[in-house]
Amino acid sequence: MEKSESCFIKLLRAHPDTYEALFGLARLRIFDANFKDAIDLLNRAIHLRPHDPLFHMWLGHAYLMHSAEETGRVRNRTLLQAEKCYEQCLSLDDGNVEALWGLLEISFDPPTEFWYGNPKRRSPQDWAIYIKEIDDYVGYLAWAEAFLRGPDMDQWKGELILHELTDRLSHRTEAYIRLWNLYYHRGSFEKSLEVAERAYIKATATEDPLHKNVLNMMYVKSLFGCERFLACFSILKQEYGRTNTPLYLYQLGRLKCKTMSPVYFKEALVDLQSCLTTLSQHSAATSSSSLAVSSPLALRQACTNYWLGSLYRRAEDHIKAYVCLQDSYSALVGTVYSTTEISKLNMMKAYLSSMSGAMSRLRSVQDLLDVAVLQKEQPLKKHVIKQAKENTQVIRNVVDPYLGDILLARIRFELEGDISGALELLVACHLRDESRLEPVLLLWSVYKAEMDTTKMFETAQLAMDILRDRQDSIPRLQADLVKLLFAKSLFKAQQRTRAISFLENEWALSSGDGNPIILYHIGRLTAKSQLNADRGIEALKELIERYSLEEERKGRAQYWLGTMYRQQADTHNAIKMFHFALPRLHLQKVRNHDKLREMESYLATIRLNTLRKRHGNRPNKADILEEITSN
Repeated sequence: MEKSESCFIKLLRAHPDTYEALFGLARLRIFDANFKDAIDLLNRAIHLRPHDPLFHMWLGHAYLMHSAEETGRVRNRTLLQAEKCYEQCLSLDDGNVEALWGLLEISFDPPTEFWYGNPKRRSPQDWAIYIKEIDDYVGYLAWAEAFLRGPDMDQWKGELILHELTDRLSHRTEAYIRLWNLYYHRGSFEKSLEVAERAYIKATATEDPLHKNVLNMMYVKSLFGCERFLACFSILKQEYGRTNTPLYLYQLGRLKCKTMSPVYFKEALVDLQSCLTTLSQHSAATSSSSLAVSSPLALRQACTNYWLGSLYRRAEDHIKAYVCLQDSYSALVGTVYSTTEISKLNMMKAYLSSMSGAMSRLRSVQDLLDVAVLQKEQPLKKHVIKQAKENTQVIRNVVDPYLGDILLARIRFELEGDISGALELLVACHLRDESRLEPVLLLWSVYKAEMDTTKMFETAQLAMDILRDRQDSIPRLQADLVKLLFAKSLFKAQQRTRAISFLENEWALSSGDGNPIILYHIGRLTAKSQLNADRGIEALKELIERYSLEEERKGRAQYWLGTMYRQQADTHNAIKMFHFALPRLHLQKVRNHDKLREMESYLATIRLNTLRKRHGNRPNKADILEEITSN
């Protein structure tokens, strides 16, 4: 569909009056539930080709489906537009069954403001008679619909007609679909499963992929309704493997979530996350080649986020739940109208409202900690730290007790300098859940501040053990951070060769697609250890030339590269690198104070030596000023 949409749009950009492309794109927009755009496109196509009954019929469909999203007088006007389109279609093709079915649909729920008491309006039975004169099968379907949506006493007649159709014309799928809907929405899952099993056999006979998907989903939903979960999930996995359609992956995660069973919790999470990734890729491909992002993709992403948020909420991971449900709510609000969907919206709205205050406090505390790390020379006032602690208590009570304790430990360590209090909290957090990395990484930072290299190494080794146990579930950036801390701990423990070899091995395993920060630390540790300077220079040159780095990181890389040139007595390249590094490291003077002083001292010494060579051992003040000015 994405390729078709792209082709239609490209054709219309080159030839805006191509009615075939307008019609094709309009049908895609209807399939996307983007009825307003579809109506505009079809009106343009009709202007170019006014006597094509197909265009009028599809315009009627667009108005009819759009009316379901509206209420009151606006809906009435939209239904009248749909009626006019169907009548225009029939004036050009009086045997058009789809247009007649559209008029049948309108007759079930007419706009009473305009049609109340109008004797000229035909009843559903009148339309069923008219349709049967043209097409027997569709006519019987119309009669079944008239009985099923009529008085309760006549509904058995509609059911009987549908059974007769499935027996006599078993190759047609329409009766199966209507009969299945009847039983499934009544909650008669066993009966719906019998119908779905018969229809499922027909799915291999039909070449229409849309019908295949519909029949497959009927069978899957009936199996789920009958609590035959293994068979249900097996079919969804099989169909996803065969078609690679995100719909099956979405339903797999959604139905596993609906079981409410802890057995399927992790599987549901993985399926929905994979579905969201696939939909994001499709959405990016569509938006890069089309005028707008496809509506069903956006809606499917919103629904996937809803179920993901529900899973996270059940696991009491309120941060991820809040993000997912916020994305879902903002996408779905104003676009859903069924009772079930409105109840989901109300649930999301209530949850987001209850969590918004705590999330605001969480952002406040995180921003405060981030700023405090960058501006260590400016100690915070006591009332600011007190407010941060109060916010942390709210986070602990509402969002996550574990996260609250972690943040409180950071406040004690980073803002108050209370190392013993931070250690007590972090050790308690680790003992509460030994599979979590956050307290272990913070413990390493605390031990580093205490310059306890033994504890640093033990903590880094513990973090590596957790990484090995949970390798698939830990984000790549966090995994790289653990490896870097382990290398730094080895280096601090005087195992310098092993530390550099460990990072070299990690970089080799990544096949050049790893985190560039590993290259930086290969060069940095090599410079500090003065081992194999050629490899360190090679690593830092590759880092600077190949990767786009932030200014401060690039300045640091140039500082270490200059340091290694200096170790090799390559004064020219050392001066060059230090000159490049100085303005970049001045962006964070406090954090890079020692490096700046070292470079400035080195450059001043080189300059002084140059002056001595030119003016003797004791150059006068005027000579120095002249030399500095010229440089």
